[in-house]
Amino acid sequence: MKIASITIQNFRSIRQARKIQLKQLTTLVGRNNEGKSNIVRAFVAATQILVETYARPRFARPDIPARLTTRHYSWRSDFPIGLQAKQPEGQSVFELEFELSDAEVGQFQTEIGSTLNGTLPIRLTLGDRSMKIEVAKQGPGGKALTAKSDKIARFISNRIEVAHVPAVRTASSSVRIVNQLVERELETPELEAEYTKALKRLESLQRPILDRLSVNIKETLVSFLPDIKDVRIEVRSNERYEALRRSCEIIVDDGTATLLQVKGDGVQSLAALGLMRHVTEAALGDKALIIAIEEPESHLHSEAIHDLHGVIRELSQRHQIILTTHNPLFVDRMNVGSNILVGDQRAQPARTVDEIRTVLGVRVSDNLKHADLILVVEGEDDKIALQAVLAAHSAPLKKAFAEGLLAVDFLTGAGKLNYKLTQLKAAVCDYFCFLDHDQAGMAAIEAAKQEGLLSESDYKLALRPGATETEFEDLLDPQSYAPAILKQFNVDLAPIDSINAKIKWSQKVSLLFQRAGMPWTDALSRQVKFSVAIAVDAAPAQAVRPQFVPLIQSLASALESRLA
Repeated sequence: MKIASITIQNFRSIRQARKIQLKQLTTLVGRNNEGKSNIVRAFVAATQILVETYARPRFARPDIPARLTTRHYSWRSDFPIGLQAKQPEGQSVFELEFELSDAEVGQFQTEIGSTLNGTLPIRLTLGDRSMKIEVAKQGPGGKALTAKSDKIARFISNRIEVAHVPAVRTASSSVRIVNQLVERELETPELEAEYTKALKRLESLQRPILDRLSVNIKETLVSFLPDIKDVRIEVRSNERYEALRRSCEIIVDDGTATLLQVKGDGVQSLAALGLMRHVTEAALGDKALIIAIEEPESHLHSEAIHDLHGVIRELSQRHQIILTTHNPLFVDRMNVGSNILVGDQRAQPARTVDEIRTVLGVRVSDNLKHADLILVVEGEDDKIALQAVLAAHSAPLKKAFAEGLLAVDFLTGAGKLNYKLTQLKAAVCDYFCFLDHDQAGMAAIEAAKQEGLLSESDYKLALRPGATETEFEDLLDPQSYAPAILKQFNVDLAPIDSINAKIKWSQKVSLLFQRAGMPWTDALSRQVKFSVAIAVDAAPAQAVRPQFVPLIQSLASALESRLA
């Protein structure tokens, strides 16, 4: 079961937000005080009330809806304050559209006795002292389903769980999450006869004490109020159950065992988020888990933010996630419509990455502004030559380059890879890397992976089997550039294949230049590489050695897949 959309009316700063579409991972972005957190809290309030009201029918009492409304919704603080004087009977309305699987549609027909087309819209109306649940379908079918709203709400509550991680994550937040975990885990033994027997024994031990206190209080009160007939102190059964499930503390031993609340903000925040991850791994049975996270980046160092981003992406493969953020890292660059722009009293899916950048206040250079994918290479010469080669070997990439959907950016040195990727992340850019297979290139790739900036599917290397190190130029046919080098520098590179095959291209070229009486310097290296790139750009179709065409085709295929 998934939640396909939510509509919110008259909740805090939100007067009306219609049919906000919720994907597997939905990201709410917007400036401060625009309503992102209120959308999340409206969602949490509606789902928690729906789930918790009917999750434990053993403890159901007539006053439970009012109690849960007080717990998750307070009319005085949650109904728009500006409307309270004019609408003292005003109500907050939430509509949740649930999407059922084929199996759940069959289960619904069996348990409820009604048929569905796969969607189930539930309207929850909350007032100061009221709560109403109904099925938001038009016509007689809707009325018939609304008459079964209690059973339908219980049907839903048996199939979903909601976890909420607020922006302010203190030690008490972690304790609250642990309490919820403990409470849920202890529900299983509560169904066992031995557990029930132990509770009855506990009740029998408490009863004489409560009776004695009742008599003492009665005697005291009768002296002031003679009409009192009896006084009785009771501990309700459900409260005894709940008391045994709660009130825990968390001790963290990182060299010294201390309570979590004395740790720093970052540790407390990560503890709450880590426990959230445990919630997803706890026994859910057949239930779907929906996780709502406010500002996951709060209190965290950049490295921890990157790690957390990976965790959230992993969780979104199994569970539905809704989050608010100011950090471009958490924006879903590949599915632009799953980012909801909140502002100007509206909440609507983003249509372009540029809209997201505008909301986040991100600036990006013109050549990257409209690109769907950035190919990162080491130098400007690699950019010139590789763009020409890829366009010559792939019609889709040629079109993508022409339309600005694919752009190439360069590092001026492999050591600057982390800095460049961090910049691209901040600019809400998707990227792919192609670097030399040498010591600098491999070290840069490993460092980026350790920082969480790259995964194994985000890069390729100019790999030449049998060679210790390889540069991009090693993949090129000398006939495509040797005439240009001979003309410009009076050095013949035609014999380059006769030099040690294990060393990389620039080392071979340096030997040929030195044999020709020209000292090899970094400045000369840059000039020669740039001349090679210009020569390749002029005739890219035959520039790659035949044995390395599959490598170029593999790179092209990877880029085509990312663009698709």
